[in-house]
This record gives sequence, structure tokens and C-alpha cells, in this order.
Amino acid sequence: MFTHRTALAAVLTLVFVSTAGSAEALASARAPGAAEAVRAARPKPKPTPTPSPTPSPTPTPAPSPWRLVSSPSPDLSSNVLSAVVAVSATDVWAVGQAGTSTLAEHWDGSTWAVVATPNPAVTGAAQNALLGVAAVSSSDVWAVGYSIADGYATLTLHWDGSTWSVVPSPNPSSRDFIAGPILTAVAAISSTDVWAVGGQLIAQYESPAVIEHWDGRAWSLVSAGALDDVQCVCSLSWVAGRVAGDVWAGGLPVLHWDGGAWSQAAVVAQSQTAASASSATNVWAVGAFRSCPPEVGCSGAPPAVRFAGSSWTSHAPANPTGTEVLDGVAAFAPDDVWAVGYSGLRLQTLAEHWNGSTWTVVPTVNGNLVSNGTNVLSAVSGVSTADLWAIGSYVDSAGRTLTLIEHYTGG
Repeated sequence: MFTHRTALAAVLTLVFVSTAGSAEALASARAPGAAEAVRAARPKPKPTPTPSPTPSPTPTPAPSPWRLVSSPSPDLSSNVLSAVVAVSATDVWAVGQAGTSTLAEHWDGSTWAVVATPNPAVTGAAQNALLGVAAVSSSDVWAVGYSIADGYATLTLHWDGSTWSVVPSPNPSSRDFIAGPILTAVAAISSTDVWAVGGQLIAQYESPAVIEHWDGRAWSLVSAGALDDVQCVCSLSWVAGRVAGDVWAGGLPVLHWDGGAWSQAAVVAQSQTAASASSATNVWAVGAFRSCPPEVGCSGAPPAVRFAGSSWTSHAPANPTGTEVLDGVAAFAPDDVWAVGYSGLRLQTLAEHWNGSTWTVVPTVNGNLVSNGTNVLSAVSGVSTADLWAIGSYVDSAGRTLTLIEHYTGG
């Protein structure tokens, strides 16, 4: 099963080029520190009851430092978590889609619960989904994605400490979208400086990059620079930034915001679906290897590339089956980086750890191990390297897609 993020991976193999200049400290919207850990008191969200109990996943027999944590699946057949952000040890958000509706789940230190979210598209073949989440504080959280009514439209939701609400977001006037426009990721630098990026749902198609900015009052479209004037597969899958005037975004191209304009900083071999940074010289992007048409099958190590201050370099992850896919990454230090995804041959969950020189597979747990089992981790975040959350989905023996959440506390 492919996640929204995997569908956003492009099909080109490109060469590295150097970036110019240096970067300030960065952080990903899907990484620890995309918003600073906020431990202040906050209004507690009121969970909404789910229609029916969610069956507990069947854990993997193999020993693992990761453990399954029960999570709601409000739809009877289709529930997917796509992004996660940890604000504190008792304040974690995961977002995605349940059926045709947006989905937000919250961890309060003891349980995960569904929190009501709005859905702007409600008629006909309506669809609403959340693909990215980032937080400034416990009472200032953003989630982005898309809605489909008469066509695709960008979607931005805001949490004010008690309620999720729709905040109007613009849509590009370009007609060069087949499955878009959508927003795939968000980075919250401050309450008046939030970036969201995207393109279209199937990033193999030629598409303009979509970049939007929140200034504390409204969302506005921002030019992608030279990419505005070329035909390209330019959908953006991630955005990372902690300092105003120093923000990164990427997919196939890698773009940099210098405070005045976006410019193409690099073209990294293979597409990346997620990024994270612990400093200006420790920026990581991961993704899926694609070097051949999807219909004939692809193999090879997934990309894991690092910006160390002057250029992007490759650090190939472990690739035991030859079909690994990485959909999420969290960087804590140059010798402490986590990446999650799935193993393509068996569609089992995957977690890898970088110790400064080598990537090593760390055993994870799965929701279902039967022959038709599908288990995917889509994102990872944490307040520390000893308090990590990985989220995704799995297919149970009855064919239902259910939410999947795993917790790592060291070991």
C-alpha cells in the first residue's frame, strides 16, 4: 500500500549540484523541533467518540524497542495517518484521513483520541485529507492538505487550543494540475511566519510548485522563483525551517528561501518525501528510490541525503530487501537521526537509525502479519531521541485500513 507521501515521490534520477551560501539552524515540520517543545499548560482538547471500537493490531513476534500504542480508527474501512508533530511529551498530534474526511488524533500523555476537524467538501464525491502538521505552541498548531468538491483545493486548518477551524488558503490560477493543487507539508517558524508547500497528489505529473506563507493575518501565494517559468515535475513534498529568512523546501528540486526570494539551491539524486534538521550543517532528506517505470518494478536503496553546510551528499540507508522506502525522518544530532517507512517486498514497517557513520535497521512492530498484511510508517517526530512517535496505517485480515502508531522510549 502506498501512502500519500509515497505517491508524491517523483520518477527521475538527477545529479547533485552544490548549493551556495550557508544556512541557519533548520527544522522540519515533521521533525522534532519543527515547533519548539512547549510544556506550558494548555486547554485540553475534547475528544470526539468514535463510531465503533478499533480492533487492536497483532504485534510482531520479534523483539523491538518500538511498541504499539492503541489508536482510534473512526471510519469503518479506511483510516490513514500521514504526519505527526510532538509539542511535548503530553502533547502530540497526528493527522490524516478517515474515509473521505480529515482526521486529527491527539496524545495527552496516556491515550490517543480523535479530535473533531472540519471538512469543507461535503457533497457528491467529496474528499478531505490532511497531509502535514506543525506547531508553534500547544495553542497554535497548523495542519494542511486538500479538499475535493468540484475540483482540488488547498486546505489549511488551525488549532487555537480548543478547536480546529478552516483558515482560507489561496489556490494557484495555473491550469497545469491534474490532481491538484494540494498542500503536502507545513513548517511553523513563529505565529507570524508559517510556510506550506505542495503541488499535486501524483507528483509524477508535470506540475508547478505550490508555496504559501502565513504572516499572522492571511495565507498568500509566494513565487517559486525560476521554477515558475519552466515545465517540470516540481511538486514539493517537504518544507523545513526554524529561522526566519532561512527555509528549505524540496521534492525533486531543492529550494531555499533567503528572506527575500525562493531560488533553486540543488537538484538531489532521487526524490525526497520528508526532511529534518538539527542545525544548519545537519539537514537530512529521505525518500524512495525510483529509477525505472513503476509498471516494471523498481529496486535500489532509498535516498538519504545530508546538507552539511555547503552541498548535499548521499548516505545510503540499509537496504536489506532492495525495495525499502523512507517516508519520514527526524534529526537530533549529526550522529543521531531516525528514518521510518516500509520494506517494499513484504510491506512491513521499517525504522532505521544513523549513528554518524552507518544506517542500521531497528526492529519495529506491525499491525498485521498475515499474507495480505500491509504495514506502513509515514512520519516520525519526538521531543527527544528517547521519546519518539511513528505513525502510519496497516491493513487487517478483513481488508480494513486502520491507523498505526508506535512509540520508542529508548533501548
